[in-house]
Amino acid sequence: MKKDLANNLTKSPPQVEIVTLAVFLLGGDQKVIDTEDAAIEAHRLAPGRFSWRKHRDQVNLELVRVYLSDAKKPLKGGWLEGSGKDGWSLTPAGVKWAKQASRQLMGRELGRERQNSKSGSIDERRWRRERVRIQSTSAWDRWTHGEREIPRRDAAEVFRIDSYADQRLRNLKVARSRALFDEDPEVGPFLLHMAEIVGREEH
Repeated sequence: MKKDLANNLTKSPPQVEIVTLAVFLLGGDQKVIDTEDAAIEAHRLAPGRFSWRKHRDQVNLELVRVYLSDAKKPLKGGWLEGSGKDGWSLTPAGVKWAKQASRQLMGRELGRERQNSKSGSIDERRWRRERVRIQSTSAWDRWTHGEREIPRRDAAEVFRIDSYADQRLRNLKVARSRALFDEDPEVGPFLLHMAEIVGREEH
């Protein structure tokens, strides 16, 4: 599947889209990705698009960093956040775009080796413990009783977000929880609603 994707990406998508997909495939919706790792993945997806002019087999790390920085700009979608020093992660807009783009390229969402999925190599006990924790929150209790206007602090508790977490950390924690339960018919919709509440601006 990744080989087929590479064949698709060598043709037309702009470099900024390729580097965003690279970060996504490496799990950048749930963790911070190092520039070098993103560069290697981008080169694998689109061989030659990020190479030196005279040394086509070598990745131009600075060129990749330029396009990663480009993906932060609102005019380019605002898909990424981070820096060469701190690493890169996807914004909520970036996650949405990457999932849609991967489905268009492959006919379905790109598969990743997701250690944090409830199938395959996941620690099943860890998944169950997290599900129990979520269902023990006050937000879940309100939700199951039909409430939808849930206090922001209760929604934040669902994702273990405290007052010291910056926007980037909040985004990562929300994305990590949602990815863990994206196929759960009960918890999935609940987390989506909690994410919307957490994402609202405080007044």
